[in-house]
Amino acid sequence: MRLIKGLRPRWRKVLSDLADNKLRTILVVASIAVGIFAVGTIANSHLIVSEDISVGYAAARPANIQIWTDPFDNALADSIGRMPGVGTAEGRHIVSVRFSEDGQTWDVYDLVASDDFAGSEINLLKPYAGTNIPGDKELLIERNVFGEFTYEVGDQVQVLLPGDTIRTLPVVGIVQDEAGDSADFTSSPKGYITLDTLEWLGQGREYNRLLATVSGNADDQAHIAAMAGDIEDKLERSRRQVYRTLLGKTSEHPMTPTVNAMQSVLLTLGILIVILSGSLIANTLNALLSQHLRQIGVMKLVGARRFQIMSMYLLLIVAFAALALIVAVPLASVAGYRLALFIASQLNISLQGFRWSPIVMILQ
Repeated sequence: MRLIKGLRPRWRKVLSDLADNKLRTILVVASIAVGIFAVGTIANSHLIVSEDISVGYAAARPANIQIWTDPFDNALADSIGRMPGVGTAEGRHIVSVRFSEDGQTWDVYDLVASDDFAGSEINLLKPYAGTNIPGDKELLIERNVFGEFTYEVGDQVQVLLPGDTIRTLPVVGIVQDEAGDSADFTSSPKGYITLDTLEWLGQGREYNRLLATVSGNADDQAHIAAMAGDIEDKLERSRRQVYRTLLGKTSEHPMTPTVNAMQSVLLTLGILIVILSGSLIANTLNALLSQHLRQIGVMKLVGARRFQIMSMYLLLIVAFAALALIVAVPLASVAGYRLALFIASQLNISLQGFRWSPIVMILQ
């Protein structure tokens, strides 16, 4: 109170303008905060997703080359792995089946079989619940991204195979597969089993998809394409048909361009909100100055200079902006992280956790 009394009259008037008309103050602060919140939310989510999408993807050690081909064994995969320029080569057997808990409702899944999940160096599975290494006649389920199907550790899943054969497998783990079919929203959810389990299901022990990484620059698309061509030639010389080849960089998630485009659209909407809120702020402050014309006239009459009057109202605007920042910055940080979590859940990627962004705060 003594501090307020010790202020010069013009600064006391600024505080009075803020406190006396609370509705107007709330309106102006809310108008500014809306724009700051919109831009901050989008900027925070964009920064978090753009930083974390590649980190989580690279940690899963994604295959640079995926080739759909005729059945092959570990000997051929090991031979390809020894080729100059190839880092690692592994095989997978993928077959489309149907899952059910009650024998009435059947959901389409892709069963992915590997010889050694523990020793795998490509497309690593991250444990979400239970284990990420299945045993004999055990099943892992990919984490449910879209909420369509629900399986938990301990469930007994009936598997309907081609030829109408039904087998029952226990779910021992829910896993996150950040690298598998990460760019294909239409792909079926996946289950993971060993080759021994695959043979028990009557599907043999051979692979039908080759996964490979390249040595050297794993983010050079031309280098990856050249190595894919060499591998295809080797497969064809072994009298196997190549049906499809998919290439990808190690540290660039396939959905990065799509995410950037989506974030650009959101950022454009945020800028539009800033413009709209700016017009409301301008109208509100114009109305405020119109109401204060008589007060300004009295101040000039008693000797107030133009600069002194301008500094009063500029300080009033700064006070409005500071109050808006106090409200909008923390809310935008939390909302931005929640938006990033939603985007990450749809892309099946992991975030590195909540954090404050000084760059976004400066922008706001």
